[in-house]
Amino acid sequence: MKENKYNDTDFYSKYAEIRRSKEGLNGSGECSALISQIRC
Repeated sequence: MKENKYNDTDFYSKYAEIRRSKEGLNGSGECSALISQIRC
């Protein structure tokens, strides 16, 4: 059976450090680029 990386505590500790995890959608580059394109 394939190992599930989502059960790995090291995976979650590293995932928590990324900008998107800390800032939500405002921390993702693609979201800010998309919003700039759709604002009127």
